[in-house]
Amino acid sequence: MPLSRRPVRLVLLLAFLCPLAAKAVPIAWNNAAGGNWNTAGNWNPAQVPTSADDVSITLAGTYTVTVDVNAAANSLTLGGASGT
Repeated sequence: MPLSRRPVRLVLLLAFLCPLAAKAVPIAWNNAAGGNWNTAGNWNPAQVPTSADDVSITLAGTYTVTVDVNAAANSLTLGGASGT
């Protein structure tokens, strides 16, 4: 194998072996009636937040978000223009 091709193959190999840093995903509460943190349908997009996600519960209105699991988030934003 020619010497000039080795660095290219090494770079490609390293690119596949080294994972990229995960970017936080924004997830917003979308159930104005309230509900359980651990229900995917209460979030937009429809997935339960993880420690890699930026979570916002800012939907207008008065409702209760029940957290009955060991919930985690990269960040949490609470409150909106109205509501408690």
